[in-house]
Amino acid sequence: MKPVGLLVAIVGCVFLALSGGMGCRRSDGPRSEAAAGKAEAATTAPANGVPAPAAKDKIEDADFPGPPADAMPDQPQPANDKSAGPQVAETAEAAEAPKSPPVLPLVDNFGELQRLDPKLPVWFDKSHRQVVLVGEVCQNRVPLELFACQRGTKEHESVISIDTKAYLIHAGLIAAGADPGNPVQFQPKFVPARGPEIEVTVVWKDQEGKRHQVRGQDWVRHMRTHKAMAYPWVFAGSRFSTDPQTGQQHYHADWEGDLICVSNFPDAVLDVPVASSDSNDALLFEAFTDRIPPVGTPVTLLLKPKLDGKQKAKQPVRAPESPDGPAS
Repeated sequence: MKPVGLLVAIVGCVFLALSGGMGCRRSDGPRSEAAAGKAEAATTAPANGVPAPAAKDKIEDADFPGPPADAMPDQPQPANDKSAGPQVAETAEAAEAPKSPPVLPLVDNFGELQRLDPKLPVWFDKSHRQVVLVGEVCQNRVPLELFACQRGTKEHESVISIDTKAYLIHAGLIAAGADPGNPVQFQPKFVPARGPEIEVTVVWKDQEGKRHQVRGQDWVRHMRTHKAMAYPWVFAGSRFSTDPQTGQQHYHADWEGDLICVSNFPDAVLDVPVASSDSNDALLFEAFTDRIPPVGTPVTLLLKPKLDGKQKAKQPVRAPESPDGPAS
């Protein structure tokens, strides 16, 4: 399949999830919009010397839509126009400033990856049937509620921060062959998160440039046993809801940033399938400090569904690029 076709197929999975066919539960209405104001600063750190792809690479061949016409800034006045004043000089100086190198994942088959977003560092690896993400270490010695969060949300209680959209991870995992299960349920009785198991792998380079690769669980320590977390992560799939006033559908994990959790959250994309409180005095896990590199270290996350050999990747249909659109 051509890159463009695959990209459309991947993001198209969101449509199936929105229509209820992917097993996600829908709530009666949207949660508070207060959490929607999180920062969305773009990642600019280089990925430890990994070279940027040439212009002929498949990823840059993808035909992504540009911004709407009304979103384009006004053209600056020519530099020789004296009436432009100092603003022209500032604009020209900014245009000449060198651009930061793109953030690239630490994988051996980078040229085969397909972007799930034209700017955010999230890809789909068809040959390995996994989602590839780039983030950075944000904490390495704190009690944990999450292993990985969305950038600008819960960095104070997470090991890794990732500049991505949660629904993109959801769509990528579906394309990799995983059907979302159900998030944790607290009422009328507790039911843990359910779904296919997802292998989480962390790849990074140390200060000497040596590459390392470990399970995500190896960076999480149980507070009582002082051993690495033994539980797997499952694809709970967060929740979708429809705003009754606007008709727009929302993916809840994008509000709170709950990407990969070690405490139970009903909005988690990935959660642990056991009871794990988010109460400060009852937290089960903490960062495994001795095993985690310094804060700010770029890391690559690989999310790979564990399939039983009978499951096959879904054949998605064309769908909107984001769930934040009119309900189907």
